[in-house]
Amino acid sequence: TTSLIVSTIKLSIHFKTQTMILIGRLTKNATTTTLKDERKVVVNFSIAINNWYKPKGSEKGVKVTTFVNCSYWLSTAIATRLTKGSLVELSGRL
Repeated sequence: TTSLIVSTIKLSIHFKTQTMILIGRLTKNATTTTLKDERKVVVNFSIAINNWYKPKGSEKGVKVTTFVNCSYWLSTAIATRLTKGSLVELSGRL
């Protein structure tokens, strides 16, 4: 097992499975969308991951924000808890 931690992004590589853990804040409240066949409902949300680094030879640091769009397919009950500004930790396979 190999782990690499870059700010709030952790990438763990296990022999045949690759997983990633993201930690960030929700950019807006989660929304639910019903698919065309009306049998599946998906929760959509976006998170912002902030990172900071200081370039070599520079006196000032640089802030970088990465936005990640996400979908949750297992249950819509989670949508009520996913509100703007909430800190979340996500994990999944690549």
